[in-house]
Amino acid sequence: MAGVTASTDFTPGKAATVFQSANAAEAAAGGPATAGFIAELDTTKALLNQILYRTYFGGGGLKITAEPFFSGSIGVGDAIVDLETTGTLLYVTGATASGTVVKGFPLSANACQTLNKSTGIAFGGVVNVPITAFAAELDPSQGTSAATNAFLTVLYPAGTDCGSGGGTPVPTPAATPTPAATPTPGGKIAVSTLSLTLPPAESAELLPREASRSRIRA
Repeated sequence: MAGVTASTDFTPGKAATVFQSANAAEAAAGGPATAGFIAELDTTKALLNQILYRTYFGGGGLKITAEPFFSGSIGVGDAIVDLETTGTLLYVTGATASGTVVKGFPLSANACQTLNKSTGIAFGGVVNVPITAFAAELDPSQGTSAATNAFLTVLYPAGTDCGSGGGTPVPTPAATPTPAATPTPGGKIAVSTLSLTLPPAESAELLPREASRSRIRA
């Protein structure tokens, strides 16, 4: 399973190597910044022993000040919206407000885009929250947290986008066609994105504007 959390005290589980052991957005930008999470549970076990694997996923978030809506500042972060698995590999996609500065998001060395340059969602003409999509391939079977990061990139650096569709692995074409191709590591990841905008009225409701389909090479 995967989703979003503002928690800072996850029990990680011991069956595989976690990618992140802390909510990086909350630590860097302040509460209530969110991180994505990925977890595997075994319901045949009791209590916390059910947690086979659980990891945080995200960047350093963004600290924003939005007076007169509230005093002080708040942190915003990241969210996973879909998950697919292939063997030990995890493919996730979603939305992030992290990555507006260098090293603000835990990109892999082979990332296709390195900065979140989203124009952002405007709230009441006071503050813009830069939200862009991301896609990742994680391998929890690796021995270190860094090694689990097989591929991680932000997407669509302009505009305001949110990844969906599960980050589905696409089979790598073979030299000789086979009757039933299967997804293989190092192939392609297909990600659908949904662009978001606010309606003319000053409302926090998000409306879909357009959807696009693209593919990136992992």
